[in-house]
Amino acid sequence: MISFQEKTFFRLSLFIALFLAVGCGRREPTAEETLAEAESFLATGEFRTAIERLEAYDEIHEGRPEIVETLAEAYAAEGDMALSAFHYLRLADIVPGDPLPLLFAAGALREAGDAPGAVRAYEHYLEQNPEDTAVWRTLAQLHLERGNRQEAIEAYLRSNRHNPDGTTQVAIGRLFLQGNNLAQAQSWFASAAEKRDEARPEAFLGLIETALAANRPGDAETVLRQMDEEFPRLFDRSRLAPKRRELVAWRERQDEARRAAEALSRARREAEQRATPPPDPPVVAEPTPTPAEDATRAARRESERVAEQLREAARAEAARADTRPAREPGETAPPEPEPSDALARARRLLDDSDASAAVSAFREALRDDRDNPEVWMGLSEAQLRAGQADWAQASASEAVRRDPSNPVYTMQFLRAAHQALPPDRLIREIERARDRFPESPDILFALARAYDEVGNDPRSARVYYRRYLELAGPEHPRRNHAEAALRRL
Repeated sequence: MISFQEKTFFRLSLFIALFLAVGCGRREPTAEETLAEAESFLATGEFRTAIERLEAYDEIHEGRPEIVETLAEAYAAEGDMALSAFHYLRLADIVPGDPLPLLFAAGALREAGDAPGAVRAYEHYLEQNPEDTAVWRTLAQLHLERGNRQEAIEAYLRSNRHNPDGTTQVAIGRLFLQGNNLAQAQSWFASAAEKRDEARPEAFLGLIETALAANRPGDAETVLRQMDEEFPRLFDRSRLAPKRRELVAWRERQDEARRAAEALSRARREAEQRATPPPDPPVVAEPTPTPAEDATRAARRESERVAEQLREAARAEAARADTRPAREPGETAPPEPEPSDALARARRLLDDSDASAAVSAFREALRDDRDNPEVWMGLSEAQLRAGQADWAQASASEAVRRDPSNPVYTMQFLRAAHQALPPDRLIREIERARDRFPESPDILFALARAYDEVGNDPRSARVYYRRYLELAGPEHPRRNHAEAALRRL
């Protein structure tokens, strides 16, 4: 017979079993079942139902990567790119070794109109996957959309470091051209043209546009001739097609000046031949010249003088035509200032390496034209060669004050400052110059060299040598020095 205690135990066990049976009948779905159900709803376009199922599971079992990833996809399918990006960023925190969620989050943020968030997500992705050149180019485009040209250049430079293709180099050259950094633009366009890939025609157009902006129509004509040979009629379908007429007009002026010079040279030789009398027979005493002979000799001298003046005028016109931009027919050229006698003499003395005499001549030129930065620039160079570094720095500073946008004057100032200033002040001056010309590889190189040679800061020197190498063109003359310094440091 069953005791009371046994009956009680049996009834309690049955109650527990029944409770568990009821509970099992209402059990929660597994992650796999939730995913399968959500994917079926997504396939039929029931995005909101799929999202509700996934969020219900995520509230209880937060952080399951497959659930969070499907949530991000579901919100993207529904068109809510901000919430899609939010869940992709959650996924990036859950699986930190996988950079793809950051890439998807960046794309979603860009579509959602959150450009700063997209930039941060792309940058975090590139920290883990720095060789993805396509993403570097995407980041550059995003910087351009936001108006950040310098950041765009740096992104393109990083892409070019890993994959130096012509398309990227053309993009770099165009950004430098937009910033009026013509030397860098020409260097990058020339490098792109050497790749001989699909970007070569655009590289030719960039070289022509840069040459015209630099007032070098002869160089533009040379590149155009090569482009016409390789890609017939392509230039005439490009945005620069109207420039062909300007180059043709420039060439016609050049040919006209050359023909005028040749005609003057022939006229001079013919005048000399006509005016030269036959040799006189030997006599003991030279006869007194007749009035007719005097008139002939005077006419010959006058003819030679006029011919020489005309020849010099033709030479001057040809030289000016080389440097003038092409003008429309009928347009009047502005008068070009001629250098003073003192300035011309000072330049000759400097070319002849007579620095002390050049200093005096440049000072004399300043009395005639004190506001000309070129005179101050020449005086600074003469003083630097004469060993007067302090005065050279002061003169270069005057040139910079009169034309602060000219990097040549700034570089002259830094050259003199390198010899005249203590290390801390020199570095401060170069940093100020870098702030004014952030795209100048010469100034970045000067800053790296200052940190390396006088600042005793190898870490900063390495940073700026690397930035110089990223910014400088492939043929920049200081690349070898910078690369050697990086290996040494």
